[in-house]
Amino acid sequence: MLMVGVAVAFGACRAVAQESMPLDVAALASHTSPFQAKILKDGKVTASEYESAILGQRACVQASGGTVSEISRTGNNELAFRYTIDASTDAELAGAERRSEACIPKYISEVGKAWAYEQRRSPLFFLIPNQALTMAAESRSPSSQIIRNPPVMR
Repeated sequence: MLMVGVAVAFGACRAVAQESMPLDVAALASHTSPFQAKILKDGKVTASEYESAILGQRACVQASGGTVSEISRTGNNELAFRYTIDASTDAELAGAERRSEACIPKYISEVGKAWAYEQRRSPLFFLIPNQALTMAAESRSPSSQIIRNPPVMR
């Protein structure tokens, strides 16, 4: 049995001054999915909209065959979840990984950048899931990687 585990974090790595690097949210909205465009339409991302994007991506990964953890706060108002993909063959694993990665541009890629910027973090250092910690193992229990959900953001 093949398994891949992925830690997904959306946010930024370094602070920037409020007046530096203006983010063109309209440009982000113009080349993204309808789901994200609707969130970005007013030029900002609220906490509930950000949470909705993370939940959408998590549900998409789960529908793609991933086993997902609860969502957790990772600091700096960022949210994360982990997921694993079990497959019998390399081809099945590759297909499931492609389907899971396709959830990023549908739900969180541009919303995550705008959220990171609004939290006064640089969108240039935005973490993309396929750049996050990824490990491949023939057998590993995902239970040691599961993180529990804190109270839902309101």
